[in-house]
Amino acid sequence: MARFRFRTRLAALPRPLPDEIVQAVLDAAEGMTFDDGGELRLGDGTLGAARLISGRHLAAGARYRIGLDAGETRTVDITVAGWDRTGRTALDVLVTAGGHTFTARLKADLRGEGLDVLRIDGSYRGPAFPRFLQRATVTAEMRLADRPAGGPARSRTPRLAVRVRHPFAEAAVAVAQGGSGRGRRPHTVTVGLRGRTAARPIAAVGLLVVRRRVRRVLGQALATAGTHWNEAVTAMAARGLQERLVLRHQVTVAAVPREAFGEYVRALHEAVEALRFRDGLLRSGDGPALDVRLLEGRHIEAGARYRVLPAHQDEDDAPPSDPLTVDVLSWDPAGGTRAAFRTAQDTTTGWAELRSARDPVLLHGRLVHESGSSPVLTRVTCEARADLEAWWRRSTRSAGDPAPITATAVHALGRATVTLTARPALGGRWKVAVSATVEGLSWGGPLVAVAALFTGHLLENALRKSAGEVAEELNRALPRLRTDPRKAAEATLDALLTA
Repeated sequence: MARFRFRTRLAALPRPLPDEIVQAVLDAAEGMTFDDGGELRLGDGTLGAARLISGRHLAAGARYRIGLDAGETRTVDITVAGWDRTGRTALDVLVTAGGHTFTARLKADLRGEGLDVLRIDGSYRGPAFPRFLQRATVTAEMRLADRPAGGPARSRTPRLAVRVRHPFAEAAVAVAQGGSGRGRRPHTVTVGLRGRTAARPIAAVGLLVVRRRVRRVLGQALATAGTHWNEAVTAMAARGLQERLVLRHQVTVAAVPREAFGEYVRALHEAVEALRFRDGLLRSGDGPALDVRLLEGRHIEAGARYRVLPAHQDEDDAPPSDPLTVDVLSWDPAGGTRAAFRTAQDTTTGWAELRSARDPVLLHGRLVHESGSSPVLTRVTCEARADLEAWWRRSTRSAGDPAPITATAVHALGRATVTLTARPALGGRWKVAVSATVEGLSWGGPLVAVAALFTGHLLENALRKSAGEVAEELNRALPRLRTDPRKAAEATLDALLTA
């Protein structure tokens, strides 16, 4: 076997953190409930694709099935071989998809409230001829305990060992810790490659020829993986497992007087009113990029109904698109403007309102999206509210006061909320504080906490990047709005119709 050995220093997770992760996953599993038909309860409904087929939930012998498609030609079957939060928990998994079969046994040795050893033994079988070539086995074991009860330290025992075997090849990876303590610890990573049966001599010659290249590629991959691991673990150790993930960032944008913004909204309102339709089709300049048709009623009056599509939708080679139907519920510059919208298949529905165009004080909207054969799993409800009076009235907001601008997305398993507040800055600018909160709901709470632990640093980077990009766009657009609100309104409408 060709062996490649590398030494590196890897950050160690604080010991309580892996145990907390395991306990959170177990809490989520035990928090699941099923209706009388065996379907998994999720939010206000049930998820028919996940069912308890037989037995009592999490009792030995309990069997579950997860359908990965509507016809259940791809399924995951899970059987509980044992469930003990202070001893051994074992699950048997069978995955079938188009003739491909993967079986595995997952075993977790729990020590009190912590995880000692996690092991996976699996095998794969393919459907094509010759079938003996489409098979493989995999074993993986991860050890977290520094020493067994009453035994010596396991410093030389691999913390992670993975082996994959094919009839003609074998690969193994072992990661052994060479020290203890906090911070980055020395680790030895050993990679083994070899051929098996008839391919063994051929593989031996090939590996001898490309050995240096293989070592270089593996070394580069290990260095990259180690960097990502150390960054992620450092962030996870600092954050810890939290029920709510809170992210904060701050950007600076050009300030706009309320009077200028009010003029902009009035001008935009008037520009929409001035749009002209001929034979029910919107006519604007050289032709808009959107195909907007007036289906019912009079333009921009209550009861008017529109269909909106990309202008190229009627071309034979254009990809199909779900048309958007927009209904005007009210259009009163002095009172309120409200419109509802929905897609043809009702996968997305919602409404938006402005109160009022002459003196804008509130923007409010709601959207519900769902798709696929399991709406309860895909349904997301989004709501946004902007208190424009509060935005300009409060340079800072007192503790406990609601943020002037809030946006919330709710799923059956979790909720995300974004808030915006502003305070004056030098040079006629605003410092805008952006806060994002992610939390789980129902039995998804522990799972969302675990997901946030692993992805928190990525979400934080994404928040900074998105907020920075939006701030750049606003800083390009807001000076025009401040100096010439009406031209800014014309540019906005033109961008909406021709983008």
